[in-house]
Amino acid sequence: LFKNNFFLGGLPPPPPPRGGPFAAEDVAKLTMPALIIWGAKDQVTPPSGAEWYAKNLPNSASITYDDVAHVPMEEAPEQSVSDLRKWLLNLTLTTQETQSPE
Repeated sequence: LFKNNFFLGGLPPPPPPRGGPFAAEDVAKLTMPALIIWGAKDQVTPPSGAEWYAKNLPNSASITYDDVAHVPMEEAPEQSVSDLRKWLLNLTLTTQETQSPE
């Protein structure tokens, strides 16, 4: 990430270069569920980063907090935990519904 200046300069991150540490084709292969929590006021990794991950992670959900910057779990802990719990509950229920009985 750092060699590609992903976190440097406060600029929106460009899509990682082909073959880079987080190339879109590699991220697209990740099948595990992912919850992306991002702050709209993040100047270290701007919201375009969340959009990139939401677009490229096939099994993801994304939440952006309007009045939060770089560390949503510290800046909005109650909301972060609440949203995580809802996402995990939904994930658990969805998994149970799709599993076939033995």
